[in-house]
Amino acid sequence: MKTKVTDTSLIAWDKIQPKLTRKQADVMACIRHLKFPVCSYTIGTCLGWPINRVTGRVTELRDLGLIRDVGMRKSPTGFQAHYYEPTVR
Repeated sequence: MKTKVTDTSLIAWDKIQPKLTRKQADVMACIRHLKFPVCSYTIGTCLGWPINRVTGRVTELRDLGLIRDVGMRKSPTGFQAHYYEPTVR
């Protein structure tokens, strides 16, 4: 699932990747694959997971600095939700 990115970005990602748990890596891969800011609900839909399984991983990835909150918008559920994107594409 690699896209056009700089070699240095790939090297940095490879250095970080082993430190992630399997669930964190799955969430990160989903966020990168969708290529636009996503909410936890969308990530859960993408992975086939319930939202409570996603939100903890999103918090962990945000705390690691791998994703950033780009603001709140209406989610597909009709409620306001935080949207996230990778800090490095």
